[in-house]
Amino acid sequence: MILFAVLTCIIKDDERNVTRYNEYKDKYGTYGVFELPEGAVLRHQSEDWARRLLSGFRQMEYAPLVFTTMNGHKSNGFYYFGEK
Repeated sequence: MILFAVLTCIIKDDERNVTRYNEYKDKYGTYGVFELPEGAVLRHQSEDWARRLLSGFRQMEYAPLVFTTMNGHKSNGFYYFGEK
């Protein structure tokens, strides 16, 4: 049995995020990937995509959440505990 946890940010539709998703879409080949000035490359994904990725696992717990990012912004996401 493999147990794991996922914590992820959901793609947002505000102007700041849409601008940076579009800026890096061609570079990374995926909408939702962006770079921070500090050099970090991050990815926000659609909840549908993340749920499809996890579909081969048995969900033990799932909950939506709102958290504060390292730059002080509010972000929607979810946590997921699963097993296989």
